Parts: sequence; C-alpha cells; structure tokens
Amino acid sequence: MDARGIDNGRMRSLDVFRGLTIVAMIVVNAAMVVAAGEGAVTYEMLEHARWAGVTLADLVFPFFLVILGVAIPFALGSDKEATGLDRAVFQRITKRAVILVLLGLALNFITLLRTDGEALRWLGVLQRIGMVYFLAALIYLKFERRWIAGIAAAILLLYWPLASLPISFDQVDLSVPGANFISWFERQYLGPHIYVAGQAGFDPEGLLSTLPATAQTLLGVLAGLWIRTQGEAKMRLSRLAWSGFALAMVGFHWGFTFPMVKALWTSSYVVFTTGLALLALAALSWLVDLKGWSRFWTQPLEAFGLNAIGAYILHIILLWTLKAPLLVPLYWLVDHLLSPRASSIPPVLILLFLTWLPIALLAWRKITIRI
Repeated sequence: MDARGIDNGRMRSLDVFRGLTIVAMIVVNAAMVVAAGEGAVTYEMLEHARWAGVTLADLVFPFFLVILGVAIPFALGSDKEATGLDRAVFQRITKRAVILVLLGLALNFITLLRTDGEALRWLGVLQRIGMVYFLAALIYLKFERRWIAGIAAAILLLYWPLASLPISFDQVDLSVPGANFISWFERQYLGPHIYVAGQAGFDPEGLLSTLPATAQTLLGVLAGLWIRTQGEAKMRLSRLAWSGFALAMVGFHWGFTFPMVKALWTSSYVVFTTGLALLALAALSWLVDLKGWSRFWTQPLEAFGLNAIGAYILHIILLWTLKAPLLVPLYWLVDHLLSPRASSIPPVLILLFLTWLPIALLAWRKITIRI
C-alpha cells in the first residue's frame, strides 16, 4: 500500500463504500415494496421524501453517482495519460453505457409485463447510471481538472433558473410536485413513459435532471483526481473531509432558496448529498485504507461493491419473485410480534441475505462481472 492508501491502484474503501450503497439500495427498495401492501408501513427514513427534503433513502443514489465519479480517474487514468480519448477508449465507454441503458430498459419491460402497466417507462436507475457515466467519462478524458470543475459548476448554477422557467399553464412552484419546468418538459417529451404520469407527473431519473446528475458525478471525478494524485494520506483525507463538510453546508443553505428535491435532482440536493458522500468516503478510507481494517462487516460489503450492478439486478428479480409468496406474508406473520414498522425489517433482511449468497460465492471464486 502506497502513501495514498491505495493498494495496487485500487481503493478498497471505495469498494466497501459502493457495497454499502448497494446494500442501502436493497434495504430501501425492499422496505418500500413490503410497505406497499395494504395497511403495511415501514420506517420513514427508509422512504423517499414525498417531494422536497432529504431522508436516508434519498442519499443512496447520489452517493452511488459520487462513487462512480471517484472511480473514473482510477479506471481511465492510464488511458488519459497514454492515448486520451481515442477510438478504442470511446468505443469501450459507449459499449458500457449502452449495456447499462439496455439492462435498465429490460428491467422496466419485465416490470411492465408483471404489473399489467399501460406504458413502458423509458428511463430509470440503470439508464441514468449509463448516461452519466458516458458523459462524465468523456468530459474527464477530454478536459483538465479546472475545466471539469467549471463544467460542473456551470451545470449546477444554470440548472437553477432552468427549473424556474415559467410554464404556460400554471405558476412555477418548486415545492409542489410537477409544478416546474423540468417536470413539464418530461411530460411533454416522454408523455406516458415516465415514472409518475398525469398532469402533475414527473420522473426522478428524467432527461433534464440527468444534467445535474452528471455534475454530481463530475464532482466525484474531481475527488477521485485529488485522491489519485495527491501525496500524504492523512492530509489528503483531512482536506477531502473538509471539502465534504463545506459542500454539505453550502447545499443545505442553498436549499432554502432552491429546495432540495430528489425528483428534480436540484442543484442544492446535488451539492448537499455530494458533501455527505465525501465525508463518508473520507471516514471509510481512513478506516479501511489507512488503518487496514478487514473486519466481518467490510468483507461482505466489499463483495457487494465488486459486483454492484449484478447485485442490483439480482435484488430486483428477487423482489418480483418473492414479494407475493414470501416477503409480504412474512410481514403479516411477524406483525403480531413486533410493531408495524419493525415488522418490515425481517422481510428486508431475508431479501438482503438471499441477494448476498450468490454475490458472496462470486467473491469467494474471485469472479467480478464487468459491464
């Protein structure tokens, strides 16, 4: 391990952090599915904010995008130094992005068939990951650090007035679902193919909100560049933590004038959640990379982190398969033993364990599914 706490060019803490984020995704999604049953409930922190505001569940996806950005300089740094954005690198990036988008569409199509829905949703989690990876990777390979910072800042600053543009039929109110230009744009150009249809419809992974999501990934790229190129580890992590604290404070106060709304991926939401992600990464890097922690809790998380996309897809399939025959009946089975909210936890833990088993097998066999 070198002076930066990086072993053979790889941050173990980043794999642990990615795994922790995937575990949180599984817990949040499973809790929401279980709580969707009639009369069922779960803990409020495991549910997304109804519109403005941030819960624990609202931290998961932006954390993943920051991690995605941090990993880009490690994955593509040698390409940038050797050849830059040549044809082979471009094709590799494009292939990965297209596969992610197609996987997301496939999951949406299966969901449509299982729920007898009326319209295929075009966008989603994997589609967003694919699009922001493509854009952030190209920007990283094409531009230097100061330009990357400038592009991210410009997107976040310009997105504010964009979200507040007047719409023809109603007054703009960013605190009300759908009453903003971003949601109007999604309804106009995606029609019924959005997450929430109707006159106040919106899509939390929409087209325009991909811009600030890309900016968030670029902030992760800047953090990755800092980690990869700076020297003494303790000073590097200290500055990373202070940067995270500063961003979180800026985002929090910005939220009073530009509300933090995950469904719009508002700039204040981006800055606030990026700051928290950098604080968490600094803490994990100190424990795992510097102190060399390899405990019972880090190894399963690292397994999830090494096969993050596979774990995400697997847990969605298990949710579809087990919701009716196992997860929801288990909730009602333990409901008379525990409080209604606590009753949602055993089904979540069962799903998490069933997702972990094949992921742990892959880790034991040292197999990483790469896209």
